Amino acid sequence: MPKFVTETMLYHRDPGSASQDEADLVSIVTVADLFCRWRSIDCGGYEASDGGESEYETWCRMAAHFQGIDRGTIEAIIGDLHNAIEDIRLQVESIFLFI
Repeated sequence: MPKFVTETMLYHRDPGSASQDEADLVSIVTVADLFCRWRSIDCGGYEASDGGESEYETWCRMAAHFQGIDRGTIEAIIGDLHNAIEDIRLQVESIFLFI
């Protein structure tokens, strides 16, 4: 299995442990995972936040890997996702209807 796949699976809940080569992808998956977990969008059951970083801190960690993503951009993305939460929830739930 490619290194980017294994590191993403292993470290998406501990992105600081990922190698520098894979940190970009791991940080993106971390944000997506936490976004869904904090809103109870998952594959079957409720899973509460583990009390780690805040959502904003997680976004900032990811943004550090990409040029041009500043505080205003992060806040706009979080706002847009918050406004689209019901559509996101329905799309995720529809995926698991077929599993």
